[in-house]
Formats: sequence, structure tokens, C-alpha cells
Amino acid sequence: MKSKQPQTSSKLRINLKKTLLKFPFLYRAIHKILKKAKKINLNEEGVAGEELRFLLEYMGKNGIILEIGIFGGQTTRRLSKNNFVIGIDPYIGDSETGTLLGEYPEDVYLRFIKNTLGRKIMLFPLTSDEAFNFWNKNINKKIINSIFVDGLHTYEGVKTDFQWCKYLKKGGIIAFHDTNLKGVNDFLEDYLFSNQNYQYLGGKHTTKVFKKIK
Repeated sequence: MKSKQPQTSSKLRINLKKTLLKFPFLYRAIHKILKKAKKINLNEEGVAGEELRFLLEYMGKNGIILEIGIFGGQTTRRLSKNNFVIGIDPYIGDSETGTLLGEYPEDVYLRFIKNTLGRKIMLFPLTSDEAFNFWNKNINKKIINSIFVDGLHTYEGVKTDFQWCKYLKKGGIIAFHDTNLKGVNDFLEDYLFSNQNYQYLGGKHTTKVFKKIK
């Protein structure tokens, strides 16, 4: 019986969340309070500090960056300061509560618009696979200088994102975020570190960078 307690507790939390989500004003107010209590600054989400400086150094300037998983656009804003950014994010909530990391998808999307207003950005509101198929059919050009992968942090999710390297120029950069997570790390171990087509350039915190050499 004890083994069922965590599942019961989890179901109760999910049901409570679903109930609160029916009252947007109340849910947003509670979510904001919790963010403040945890000292989470929405303006500092995404890659920041030393990790950001490390990433920007390799992303270069005056190029085309593909960013997979843009969320609220904080990292997108920083990447687009000296580059044109193609962003991919479907803004679809999870299957249980319909939220994105605890927020309404429309709230996250509006924050993206606010953060990237006036910047050189093109958004594909699609999954990585959907956007790749669209690119294959309608653009089919190898014009991408750098790729930043921060989408689904599962093995299969990263594998799907990696197919974009088909359109990464020779000498281009692909960087992965949250490499401390098992799905991301396992993929890198299986497909990148021993891949003769890519050179490992280094890492900072949870970001690892590779160069396409063939």
C-alpha cells in the first residue's frame, strides 16, 4: 500500500492544478507568488551569465541561427542581437494539465513576442519534426550557421532535433543545452562524441558545443 502513496499524491496535485487552471486569474496570481517565493526572475530565464557568454562566443555574428525550443524568448533575444534567428516551438502544453512548465501556453507565447519585438527573428510555431519537413519541402537550402538545441530533453527528442544538421553549413556550430539530463547526455554519447563528422569544442555548465567538420 505504501508504494501507491506517491502516485496518489501526484494525482491529487494534478487534479488540483486542473481545477485551478479553470480560473485563469486565480491560477496566474498563485503562479506569480510561487515564482517570487522561489526567487525566479522571468527576465532571467533561459541561458544566462557565464553560460550565455560561452554560447554567444561560439554562435558568432551576422549569421543564421536555428534555435529549437524558444519558450519565452529570453535566449532568443540574446542570440538575435547580432544574428538572424529562426525559432521553433509549437507552444503546446503537456497532456495532463495543458500547461508549459506550469504556465498557460498563450502567456509564454506573449512573453516571447514581448522579448523579441523588433529583433530579426522568424518563428515556426511547429514541432521540430514538422518544421524540418516544411524546410525539406519548401526551402531545402543549407544556410544555417549555428544550431542551439533546447527542445524536448528526451533521447528521441534530441535525435529528432539533430536531423537539422543536414542544413548546417560545414564549419557550423551545434550546441546542446541541459546536457546534464540523461536523455540529452545519452544521445551525445551515442551520436556526437564518437562521430568523425563533428568536433567537440567544449562546454560550460550544462551547455556543450560541437563543430561540423565534414
